[in-house]
Amino acid sequence: MTFDQLIKNAPQIILDKLEDLKTLRENPQWHPEDNSYEHIKIVTERALGTNDPNLFLTGLLHDICKYDTHHINPKTGFPTSPGHELAAIRLMERNEDIKMFISDLGGDFTTVHYLVKEHMRVKQIGVMRKSKVDAIVNHPLYPYLACFTKFDSMFTPDDVIAELQKQFKR
Repeated sequence: MTFDQLIKNAPQIILDKLEDLKTLRENPQWHPEDNSYEHIKIVTERALGTNDPNLFLTGLLHDICKYDTHHINPKTGFPTSPGHELAAIRLMERNEDIKMFISDLGGDFTTVHYLVKEHMRVKQIGVMRKSKVDAIVNHPLYPYLACFTKFDSMFTPDDVIAELQKQFKR
């Protein structure tokens, strides 16, 4: 499956949000892509390489609410979107079409929800207290979260992406 095939049957709310993201240029320090739409497309395509619906649906949904939560950071002049992951999980929880879309593609709502919710938090693991680190790394979905974090970074080398795609292949 390709990204275009995936979104062909996506709920209208997702398509509308993806369209908005085509105009959102993020800080190039973290996002060298032209816009947030391109970022989601790249991350989702990486995850599609696993054939695991939980990973590729997380790719599609992880930044879907960035446009809704963005404001300009006065220090950098670039948009920042704090809380975008929480807005995304609220959207997922409230929208029956999204729940059905996840289910119809073979995804598990609880898994996708967890991965979307935690995808930013896990990036702070190096500065967390041990008890918080333990809670994340001992969670049964941590291997998926660690994998997804690599897919989400535009600085992960292609050979690492390819290895993860093999490792998580369904």
